[in-house]
Amino acid sequence: MAMTATAPPTKRTTYRYCNTDGTPYCEVVRTDKPNGEKDCCTLPAGLPGPHPLYRAERLPALPAATPIYICEGEKCVHALESIGLVAVTSKGGSKAANKTDWSLLVKFRQAYILPDNDEPGAGYARDVVDILSGMPGSREVIVCDLPGLPAKGDVFDFLQDHN
Repeated sequence: MAMTATAPPTKRTTYRYCNTDGTPYCEVVRTDKPNGEKDCCTLPAGLPGPHPLYRAERLPALPAATPIYICEGEKCVHALESIGLVAVTSKGGSKAANKTDWSLLVKFRQAYILPDNDEPGAGYARDVVDILSGMPGSREVIVCDLPGLPAKGDVFDFLQDHN
């Protein structure tokens, strides 16, 4: 009996970015390949920005006392939401903080940044701290280095390892 070997499946996830009124802005399609690599593409392509935050449509209704968690990537936003937290990210990951409209966060008084455990993550955290610090009003901005993260690990990995 002949057997045919097949490659492990490729996983695709689509994340919809919306404007504050809930109208669609774009979709980011993430493709996780069997070799561990990932690709992301935006539909439609070539949007000039500034881009809305991922989950921007949820922010206007929240009270100013709501703590906001900022992470790198939509997958991490969903992981934080799964434990009841309010989370956002910028479209484009660690190199795109300055291409994002962060103005919705002006009303919030607490922001926690959960960067990936790598140099791009540290740069992203610095960029977001600079952006939030330049906004009118006062807020507490805390960069949280999660203990025990492996190199290049993120909050999704942390939550997988910590119930």
